[in-house]
Amino acid sequence: MTLEKVKKDILQQAEKEASKIDASAKKEAAEILKKSKNEVKSYKVDAEKNHQNLVSVMERKVLSTAKADAQKLVYDAKEKAFQEVMNTVELELVSMEESERKKFLESLLSKAQSTIDVGAVLVSKQDVALIPLTENIKILAFDISGGLIAETKDGEISVDLSIKEQLEIVQAEKLVEINEVLLGK
Repeated sequence: MTLEKVKKDILQQAEKEASKIDASAKKEAAEILKKSKNEVKSYKVDAEKNHQNLVSVMERKVLSTAKADAQKLVYDAKEKAFQEVMNTVELELVSMEESERKKFLESLLSKAQSTIDVGAVLVSKQDVALIPLTENIKILAFDISGGLIAETKDGEISVDLSIKEQLEIVQAEKLVEINEVLLGK
């Protein structure tokens, strides 16, 4: 064997090895590329799922907030209407004709007398003359829209039968029913 032949054999063997290594590297590169493409595809699928979930969560949140806002607006409108009704009732009671107001005040005084020993009655300035005068009861003008406040002679016990107080009592007693109307239940 000559040196040329040995050289040629070594080159051929090197080319074969290089060819094998090149084929193996190309095969490995193709597998890595395929694996990478599958991973990217999987990431895209996961990202799309996450995006859809996020969009769904945001939609539910926005709809929930909008629904709560709408319910609050409806509640506020109903509450405002209810307060307007209460104000109208108070105004109608305050502006009754004098003869009706006199009967109303007499019935309130009678109610107070059944509860305490009345020594003084506080009424609005316009109603002072409507309470029948007696020796035992002082009639006093007071800053009150209507109705009366009765007190014992010593002033320690009082019964508030003012229109405002009576409407608040009715409102408190009917709170469940009022809330059912306001909340639409």
